[in-house]
Amino acid sequence: MQNDQVPPLKRQLVGFLRNPVLVREHGTWAILIIPLLTGFLRSHNHSVMIIPLFLAFLFLFFAYHPFEIIIQYRKTKSAKVKVQNAWFWFLVWFTTGSGFGLYAVISSERYSLFLFALTAIFFFALGLLFQRKNRISRMREFLGILALALGAPAVLYYMDGDISERSVVLWILNTLFFLSSSFFVHLKMMEKNAGKDESRHAEYKRVLTQNAVYQSGLLCLLLAAKYFALISSPVLLAFLPMIVHCLYAASPDNAPISFKKVGFTFLAYSVFFGIMFAL
Repeated sequence: MQNDQVPPLKRQLVGFLRNPVLVREHGTWAILIIPLLTGFLRSHNHSVMIIPLFLAFLFLFFAYHPFEIIIQYRKTKSAKVKVQNAWFWFLVWFTTGSGFGLYAVISSERYSLFLFALTAIFFFALGLLFQRKNRISRMREFLGILALALGAPAVLYYMDGDISERSVVLWILNTLFFLSSSFFVHLKMMEKNAGKDESRHAEYKRVLTQNAVYQSGLLCLLLAAKYFALISSPVLLAFLPMIVHCLYAASPDNAPISFKKVGFTFLAYSVFFGIMFAL
């Protein structure tokens, strides 16, 4: 059948299927998967019952990016096809994720999972208010990390039926860890864009100080927590590679770095962070 003989609706559907809308930043994937891993490793029950919940998180995570496109380009006439494609994939991902989520809740009778879902939606919705074109919003990043880090206590509750201080601590630890990489990546982006622009260079210096203060403060906090036996040695060790890297490599005297290389390095640190929670 010739292309012009294909019904418009079918041709449009084929176009949508050929252009899936997915998050392509592997750093964001780490923020999704590692909290789920830490929650699973910290739980007392390890079984395949985690699969429906994991798939629910995965597909609902997929749904965020097309929804973001819809919000950003909904009033742009030239992006009509892009918005339509985003609507298609949002409905596919959201429906699939919701289906797995409902199955996980009903089969396990863990109805408080709805509270985790509503809290994550609140953080993501609030993050949209801080969305900026062509610029990274630090507040939006922070809210996104808070939302995705909820995967840790959600898995802990799903596997053990446990919502306690242990769950809150796991959420906070995941948030603090990924904020380290957020500060560093933002710093290096500022360094790359600063050039000879005095105003940007001043902002870069400010972000450089923020990175040093955050990483040093986090290290002191973790050492104090270990001293008072609030965290274990493996948990402290889980943070060290990321913190040391973010302090050492932040120096402007170091050679320019590849963001792709940084991404894979931080992915390795994230996997190490997750595995240490099994000890």
